[in-house]
Amino acid sequence: MTNSEILTPHQKRAVLLDDHLALTANAGSGKTFVLSRKYLEAAIKLDGKVSSIAAITFTEKAASELYQKISELTEKEIEKSNDPERIKVLEKIRRNLVSAYISTIHSFCIDILREFPVEAGIDANFTPIDQSLANELLELSVEETIDEAFNNPELSDLVKNLIRYFSRKSILQRELINLIQDRKNVEKLKEKIYSKSEEEIIHYFKNFFNNTLSEIWNFYEKDFLKAVKTINNKVLSDNPKSEYSLNIKFIVDEFEQDRNPFKLLQNLKPQILTNSGTVRKQKYLVKDLGESVWQEVFLSKRFLMN
Repeated sequence: MTNSEILTPHQKRAVLLDDHLALTANAGSGKTFVLSRKYLEAAIKLDGKVSSIAAITFTEKAASELYQKISELTEKEIEKSNDPERIKVLEKIRRNLVSAYISTIHSFCIDILREFPVEAGIDANFTPIDQSLANELLELSVEETIDEAFNNPELSDLVKNLIRYFSRKSILQRELINLIQDRKNVEKLKEKIYSKSEEEIIHYFKNFFNNTLSEIWNFYEKDFLKAVKTINNKVLSDNPKSEYSLNIKFIVDEFEQDRNPFKLLQNLKPQILTNSGTVRKQKYLVKDLGESVWQEVFLSKRFLMN
């Protein structure tokens, strides 16, 4: 065994474990290497009966790589072995690999269904659909469902309101498809939040917003207040009667008392930003006074919320 083939303690344990095994690890950590050795060890113990082993991967590429690795490893073991009985078993494995169950979970299930169509209650000549056809069928199903609901007196008003909300039927259809494709997370969201009363939902999002704002504010508070005070003090020194600067100073001083960041940001926004969201220059900030600083603090950092 070369240095590159030396097993770590965890890998060795996985290979020698005489039981079913689910292997999960990060990319590049040696999953295929470990699985190939595990497969060969299991096949040898079964006297080369690879039909009794199912090696399942997530992708066709991974299945192909695993098959190739097992084949290469089998050849190496045959070449270096001096035991006639072991070589006999390894050669049997090499011959039988062509019919081995080394595939994705989809392919494995298809093989079982083809072998037992009667028991599964399906047509023996079934054809599995690929992802593009599945997407096409989903789009047609959603479109048909919307059309049927639109023509249903009990649902037509709801569908019309949804189409108005999304502006076009095609957008509503796209959003419904996205929800179906992400249905696991949608179901979790429904169970966690939207199965509750309106009051509980409002309470949940209010707490979520406050906690998120608190985390962001705690990270940026020191630099944010320093920038506000530094620039505003400079404006006041040049123009002590500046209405916006006086308002900003009052708002910041008030914050020092009540420590309410949401109130601070809400009150600062109309003083520092125009209605279009740009930094206020007229009657407040001159260009050479640090407009770029305000742009970074208020726009890039998104402190001033709608």
